[in-house]
Amino acid sequence: MKKLILLLLFIPLVSFGQTKKIDELRTIWLNEMFEYDVTIKDIDWSETFTPYYTSRHNLPKLIKSSEEGFSETLTRIGLNISDYYFSSDKRFSRGRYWIEYDAWEKFMIIDSNNNNEVVGIINFYRKASSYKNYKKEFDKYNKKNKVDKIRIKGNFSFIWEEVLKRYRK
Repeated sequence: MKKLILLLLFIPLVSFGQTKKIDELRTIWLNEMFEYDVTIKDIDWSETFTPYYTSRHNLPKLIKSSEEGFSETLTRIGLNISDYYFSSDKRFSRGRYWIEYDAWEKFMIIDSNNNNEVVGIINFYRKASSYKNYKKEFDKYNKKNKVDKIRIKGNFSFIWEEVLKRYRK
């Protein structure tokens, strides 16, 4: 029984080590493969944010899936998330800030308490050849070390974490 308990205690430590190595690879990836163009005014990061996928020509299920995935990413990095609703063809948020996007590299943050003023613009430029090299190494590392896929953070978690590190007051 003691051996089983020791084994169960050891498993999370091994998984943590794998995640730490992946985090190191991602940090290298962020520094070498992305260029940021960020303009941030006064944003209260403790307020609530509402993701909104602006490209409405897509299927409703795709829009909902995209917004849910993005909400999950933002929640994982510590932001408060809300949703929105429509009334009389107008869009209303239950949060203070909208994060509007129509591609995963371009985001606009709008303050709904301040006449819908744009308070942030975040653009990421991915260098395609560097990303392909990174992705190949990342997949190779995961396969070699049999990394638990549940513990791997998504690419955008790392990108938004980096934005918050740099711009959160």
